[in-house]
Amino acid sequence: MPVQCSNSLKRLGATGAMGAGGQAVVEVLLSDIRAPLHAPRPTRGAGYHAMPGRCENGTEDRKVERKRMTELWLVDLEAVAPALEALERDLPRLSGDDRARAQRPHDARERRHRLVAYMGLRIVLERVAGPQVRGQSFLRGPANKPRLGTGGPAFSLSHTDGLALIGVARTDAIGVDLERARPIKMAHRRREEILAVAAGLAAEPLGDASSDAALLAAWCRLEAFAKARGEGLSHVLAELGLREAGGRHLAHGQIATAARHLLRHAGLKIADVEMPDGLYGAVAAAGLAQPPRLRHFPADIVAIRRILAARG
Repeated sequence: MPVQCSNSLKRLGATGAMGAGGQAVVEVLLSDIRAPLHAPRPTRGAGYHAMPGRCENGTEDRKVERKRMTELWLVDLEAVAPALEALERDLPRLSGDDRARAQRPHDARERRHRLVAYMGLRIVLERVAGPQVRGQSFLRGPANKPRLGTGGPAFSLSHTDGLALIGVARTDAIGVDLERARPIKMAHRRREEILAVAAGLAAEPLGDASSDAALLAAWCRLEAFAKARGEGLSHVLAELGLREAGGRHLAHGQIATAARHLLRHAGLKIADVEMPDGLYGAVAAAGLAQPPRLRHFPADIVAIRRILAARG
């Protein structure tokens, strides 16, 4: 299946190997790759500490999560497709624009997965905001970030090779990113810059710049931050001085400090999301003490209807 790449990582000069024997080399879109490639996750220790996937530090954390209604859902698009397609036939929730956008990829499997991802998003939005969001067209900002009208929940969607990560928050901006493990070809200096930005966005160290696992985890933080701000990643890199010739000579500490300043100014916090092996994720939102609990989207109609009935 051909891989579809966007421009964000092409500008960074990253490539990834794929295919039988790893002979084909393609440019990698770290925010939206379609072909599964495998690389080991970073080991615990040696400077890597993943954030826990649950709020387990007492009542206050749980109260904050309930108040903000921040939810994260991991969706196996192939597994949930039959149930979501049946529910959509029974009671349509997609907008015309959803359907039109889902038809853009040339690959039939990718078109189906994109449509199913939109169906899953619509279910989660209805769970949080109620049935009035059915069929409602999304508004789009300058960077094409979709949103509901005034008063609607904020949301973010990331999908990669048969999986999707959905984030929804009742009022605050939110951004999520999901990546699969895979080998990445990128200049060492650019790797160091991305890790320096990630270090400024969240306190947990991610490892050495030569590690693909650390790079993917760092990239998740950058993408989640850019999505939460509703701006393109290139705009974020420009604000950090990393799209100018002089920026290539900035010390790592300067880059991290600039990233922390952007984070504070945006009023956001970023956390890594504990994922199954071979996956990396991050969420950016206001007031995150820890990432919300990662939920697994059910694959049968009865269970999906149950989560709709249990509105937040």
